Amino acid sequence: MKKYIIFLSLLLLLLFVNTVFPQTGTDPSNIPPGVSGIIAAHKISQSPSSPDITRRQQQWQFHNPKLGNLLNQKLNEAMSTDDRTLKTDNGLNRLKPNSPEETICVQIKCAPNPHESASGIARERVKEAIEKSNGRITGSSLNQMTIQALLPLTAVNSLTDLPEIDFILIPNRAVTFTENYTTEALDDINVNNWHDAGIYGQNTRIGVIDVGFIGYNALKGSDLPATVMVKNFVDGENDALIESNSVHGTACAEIIYDIAPDAGLYLAKIYTDIDLQEAVTWLQANNVDIISTSLGWYNLTPGDGTGGLADIVTQAYNSGMLWVTAAGNDQQRHWGGLFSDPDGNHMHNFTSDQQINFFGPGDGSAYLINPGLNYTIFARWSDWTDVDQDYDLYVYRWNGNDWGSPIASSVNSQYGISGQVPTEAVAFTTSGDPTAYGFIIYHSFEVNKEVNFEIYAPYAPRFDEILNIRSLANLADATKATTVSAIDVSSYILQDYSSMGPTNGPGGSISGGFNKPDITSYTNVSSNRYGPSGFSGTSAATPHVSATAALILSQNLAFSPAQLQAALQSQAVDIGTGGFDFATGWGRLHLDDQGIPTCNPPASISVPGSSSSGSFTISWGTSTTSSVTYILEEATNSSFTTNLRKIYPGSGTSAYISGKVNGIYFYRVKATRSQYNDSDWKAGNNGCTVSISQPGDSIVWEGHSTDWNNSANWSNNSIPNNSTETTIPASPAGGYLPLVSGSYARAKQLTLYGKLTIVSSTLTLGD
Repeated sequence: MKKYIIFLSLLLLLLFVNTVFPQTGTDPSNIPPGVSGIIAAHKISQSPSSPDITRRQQQWQFHNPKLGNLLNQKLNEAMSTDDRTLKTDNGLNRLKPNSPEETICVQIKCAPNPHESASGIARERVKEAIEKSNGRITGSSLNQMTIQALLPLTAVNSLTDLPEIDFILIPNRAVTFTENYTTEALDDINVNNWHDAGIYGQNTRIGVIDVGFIGYNALKGSDLPATVMVKNFVDGENDALIESNSVHGTACAEIIYDIAPDAGLYLAKIYTDIDLQEAVTWLQANNVDIISTSLGWYNLTPGDGTGGLADIVTQAYNSGMLWVTAAGNDQQRHWGGLFSDPDGNHMHNFTSDQQINFFGPGDGSAYLINPGLNYTIFARWSDWTDVDQDYDLYVYRWNGNDWGSPIASSVNSQYGISGQVPTEAVAFTTSGDPTAYGFIIYHSFEVNKEVNFEIYAPYAPRFDEILNIRSLANLADATKATTVSAIDVSSYILQDYSSMGPTNGPGGSISGGFNKPDITSYTNVSSNRYGPSGFSGTSAATPHVSATAALILSQNLAFSPAQLQAALQSQAVDIGTGGFDFATGWGRLHLDDQGIPTCNPPASISVPGSSSSGSFTISWGTSTTSSVTYILEEATNSSFTTNLRKIYPGSGTSAYISGKVNGIYFYRVKATRSQYNDSDWKAGNNGCTVSISQPGDSIVWEGHSTDWNNSANWSNNSIPNNSTETTIPASPAGGYLPLVSGSYARAKQLTLYGKLTIVSSTLTLGD
């Protein structure tokens, strides 16, 4: 009994250590971490060198010497690839090929000229070219020789033909003294369009459950919200120790903040499934809408969507919380199948002639594993009701000649006693010279029914014999969870470690399981805690889905978890085989623009055809969308590309325009509202032609006294009347401004260049 208790304690410890999915998968074309070489099949003494890994080098179609390197790269990518989306270095936004709508910020260096007047002409030519290219100037340097502008990407190359332009580049950005990172998946999901519409996850709350949040305090107000709620559910630890054990949870929270920065964020630290239950209760009490878990367990349930973990998920689901969880990283560290012993020696045959499954690249050779590494192998089988089929798990080390004797074992008893479970877990540490390691399944007495095995070794190199399907960890198999697999953020290629469905059938059986995962998301992204492109695994993929769900929920606050999951799946972009598949679920995480409501445009816009004074009123009809504001823009051409500027923002339906000089002015108006797309523009049918008549027979105030009616005060020595064009300068030569006393001041048209003050009187304006 004492031995059994010690074993259970060890097993719990192993479960704690192996809670979080490993952050990187094993690429079969590379030697995995901890491995120094390969023992070739039947040639154990040979250790081949590392494989030659070559990488495809990007071949540029052209190089414009007047463009900065990043601009050349961006243009080449746009022209040379047929991928639906692209990634460039240094955090640049991705570009959809052949998309003239793509606008980028550039700095344009004007050619210097020793003559200031010539430099001014050059700048004007550059500005004119920007406007003709449908660009917009946003600023300039102090010496006016560098112009910053927003330009269509398709216009950049042609602008360099101007001799007045020396160079165009993407601006260098200010560098702070903390490293801030944003996930590269924002464009892939279409988050930026939702942010542009003012949708940031308002009125939603997300809970992140993990095994540690090291460094979260230092990121508050930068890579995390300024206010974060935290709670530690690990036995023997206080809330301050939430910043211990791992940075994993912090990185997950960073991704959520990138996508849904207005969502309330709740961080809960756990180790065990009991801690998990407590954390969910806390999140429920705080009205959290979405739970995000990038972790899992082994050997806790049959893998068929039943058991304690699934019950916790179902409880949260029924209370209104969507649960998003990682599929796991065990596709190549998993084997499953029926126990087979054709020769009757009590050992399972993984193939017709192989009874030991060792760590290797899958070609019959074995990895040379370095000493000092800790691994755990988990095994479970489909005997959860009676638990009377007794199997054991043994680990072997290659000694140079043969496998020798076992170096570690897990030999729990399974003979029908209450509390027994059909699982084994063996931990071992590699030692001595680098060599091969493997494991066997052994039944200790005669078996009398068929059982299905699922075996995992998280963090270890891949198995020689693997089974990709049914490689989900516990929690990922929960029916009510939204389970997430992982694709590379740049290539959309499924990661070879990403666990696959379906779940196990009833009781852990080999068939009869249900569809998992539900959706696939992005990995190999940047975070403060893991660095550029350093956060990988299904752990990184999961918080993208959690935060995206918050964006959808903020637009549909009455959505149930089922409606929210359906919205995620219906907008996913299908990849892999058509429809659902066991690798990527319903497809790649994506948000449609149709999910953003669009304001209805103003009903009409009225622009006067002409004005003889330079002052007039623009009016428009109301939008049928409630609570909108309006933006009125003015330009001097009907395509709204020349001298475009915002005239009015507000909730009114008219704007008074004044001070216009002679010319034609065009106007358009749109409706806008937070969490909505802007309406289409409503443009006037005509422009307003301003034509201010020039004075003919006019007189000008000379200012020799203050008397309006003294002809000596006027330049032609005559008093103004109803037929006289009259001008009063701001500073008359004589120094006096007119004062009318005892009679009316008259003029056909009065032009004032100073300040008009009316004291104890009234102002009468005629036609």
